[in-house]
Amino acid sequence: MPHPIPFAISSPDQIDQILKDLHARIDRTSSYAELVADCWTRYTQTSAVPFVLVLVASDLPSLQKETQICQQTWSRCWTTGQDWKTPAGSILTPQPAGATGKLAFVYPGIGSLYPGYSRDLLKLFPKALDGLPVPQNELLAMLHREHLWPADEDGTVTAEGDWPLYRDIVAQAEATVSLAYVWTHLLRDRFGIQPTMALGYSLGELAMFSGCGCWLQPQELAARFRQWPSFRQHLSNEMTILQSVPSTQGMLASEWSNCLVQVTGSIPEIRHDSGEQIYVTHLNTSRELVIAGRDRDISNWLTRHGARGQALPSRLIYHCEPVKHESEVLQTLFELPVAERPAIDFVSMPPFGRVPHDSKMIARTLVNTAVRTVDWPEIVGLAYQRGARVFVEIGPRNSCSSWIQTILSGKPHTTASTDRKGIDVGTTLARMFAHLLSHRVAMSEAAVMNWVVST
Repeated sequence: MPHPIPFAISSPDQIDQILKDLHARIDRTSSYAELVADCWTRYTQTSAVPFVLVLVASDLPSLQKETQICQQTWSRCWTTGQDWKTPAGSILTPQPAGATGKLAFVYPGIGSLYPGYSRDLLKLFPKALDGLPVPQNELLAMLHREHLWPADEDGTVTAEGDWPLYRDIVAQAEATVSLAYVWTHLLRDRFGIQPTMALGYSLGELAMFSGCGCWLQPQELAARFRQWPSFRQHLSNEMTILQSVPSTQGMLASEWSNCLVQVTGSIPEIRHDSGEQIYVTHLNTSRELVIAGRDRDISNWLTRHGARGQALPSRLIYHCEPVKHESEVLQTLFELPVAERPAIDFVSMPPFGRVPHDSKMIARTLVNTAVRTVDWPEIVGLAYQRGARVFVEIGPRNSCSSWIQTILSGKPHTTASTDRKGIDVGTTLARMFAHLLSHRVAMSEAAVMNWVVST
């Protein structure tokens, strides 16, 4: 498994000598583990410095390679002002975003979930569930491990097209929210990474409030999801809500589609007076959106505007006018007793902006999100206005991070994530820690060192 190996930098003038010394030490030693431990010990004994070079390697040859690449190319980052990076995850930044900016945790929606997400988490951290407020047996049940981490006899992940969780929106929500809960506690409690802000994409707001400790018993939400028909029947599966809305009466559940759309120019207007049953449910960037509605109307709209569309596997009626007919039920569903107010600024869609720490107001915020188009550029813009410069995505894939990079292009910021599909948990974490260390994000460096030297 790769390891982040940090080096304190007081001035760029030191870098060449540090790399030269490291090169010599690699030649003299036969123990990669001892070298890593020694580098970390030296780093943690150093007083605060403005810059940190972090090399990511898994053995002496790969460390030698990263050292050589750095010797040849690191100076470019001071010329361009951009991070120096390698495919392995090594990084040096001349403009650490965490030095002056706030840290925000970002929670993606349930549609990002995929088979095998965080498969190695509990193997890598066998005590990750110990001491959490949610009883371990309830948390394990909410993970839906038998479906979340399916595997054939040879250990390969079951094909996504056959994945049972795509047909069970409630189980998707439970698995996404519960893993966000575990990840948030792991980063905050074990590694001391403390956000000052949080934002959620779509149903990611459920993961945000749950993971950040807003509710006394977040598992109660899972129980309500199972018992109430709102999500399982009205808004997914049978989609009975379609028959309660005049504009969608007569539409069958089998006709409803969710579609990711890429456009080359401005986003075309959707006019409901044309008779087309289409809704813009998500604005991801100025060039990417999600639309939902009758599948033939979506197909016609894509053809008419020359747009590229990709059908999404999760079928859910959300972020559109029909959901308003379920508002009162959702308000009750989302009203949970609140815990002590977390020291975190929660950013949601207008009109609320900063979310008041109140059971009814949190529920109202979630309902407001449910019935409106998700305007991700607006949410990210609000967070940026309030000082967020480092965005750490906690959840499946890294789509929100990619959109943030597009939205904030040309502005000082950085993103990191706890997951990259196709890359194991340990490797992703090593790269994330490297990124955050170099960007001078506050954390328990001793805890990171202990994890590194023990793996």
